[in-house]
Amino acid sequence: ARRLLGLWEAAIAATVAQSDPERGSLRLAAVTTAGEHLVPALLTTFRRAHPDVEVILEVGNRARVWDLLARGIVDLAIGGRPPKGGSLANLAETDNHLVVVSAPQGEDLGGTPRQVSVDELAKRTWLVRERGSGTRSTADELLAELGINPPHVTMGSNGALRESAALGLGIALVSRAAVARELAEGTLEEWRAGPLPLRRGW
Repeated sequence: ARRLLGLWEAAIAATVAQSDPERGSLRLAAVTTAGEHLVPALLTTFRRAHPDVEVILEVGNRARVWDLLARGIVDLAIGGRPPKGGSLANLAETDNHLVVVSAPQGEDLGGTPRQVSVDELAKRTWLVRERGSGTRSTADELLAELGINPPHVTMGSNGALRESAALGLGIALVSRAAVARELAEGTLEEWRAGPLPLRRGW
């Protein structure tokens, strides 16, 4: 029923767009990190070229975004690893590097990542996103790969992770795009160990 309702809405939108393509609508969903750090620049470019198209953007975690796309509630989704199977078509990709960040630890490294041991990662509290987030599942996979089970604190947004890491509450695995300013300013530093940084795609 949800799929049928989504198709009905899509049919209405397509009919309007067919009669006046520059006044149609574009329904987007984006995972939180992409919605906060990747999509704004894309929308700015799109709106310059198509100022009369209505854009509707919903930002949520991975589970929510792929559900909206599967049900036909949105036309396009921007996120990491799409679910396996199904009839989704990948239209474009760009790099997404995931890094572990911490509050500065003493001497200034001048933006150079700090090399740490896996034991050091295991001793720290990890700040992680909620279940259903792509960043959370990647963090869980990384910890399993490293064979460590550190204490963790769950947070519902990238902003909370970023600010909490900067204040020294713990370390966090985040997209480099989400912390680029803080790394440049020196309020956060990147840690490297094992397979870090992780290279993924949007």
